Amino acid sequence: YEFDDWETNDRVYVIVAGFKFHLGGFSHYIDEGAREHTTSSGIKWSMHSLSKPARTAFLRSRNDQKHRIKVTIPNKFVSNNGEVKIGFQVSTSAGIWNEAGGFDNIKVIAFVEACSLT
Repeated sequence: YEFDDWETNDRVYVIVAGFKFHLGGFSHYIDEGAREHTTSSGIKWSMHSLSKPARTAFLRSRNDQKHRIKVTIPNKFVSNNGEVKIGFQVSTSAGIWNEAGGFDNIKVIAFVEACSLT
């Protein structure tokens, strides 16, 4: 979720086994639509907007938007004991009084014989 007064330099980051990458800029007045990329480490990601920007959350003078993100992680990020460490981070130009982000409905599918998440 992208809530309230996001500016074009505000970012969503994904961290996989210490490797951090962002999903591009987000802004309250732009429909980000769809985008995809493969990082230098071989992580593939795609994102598409699930709704048009609309005034639905806290700050009624700014638009909010919901997105779906898919990340495909190569096996080289799985540790020897079968674990993958995944994190999410939002970096905004102002505090939560002005803009915020959130993650929900996180689904993990492993395509290896044995894997656990931490």
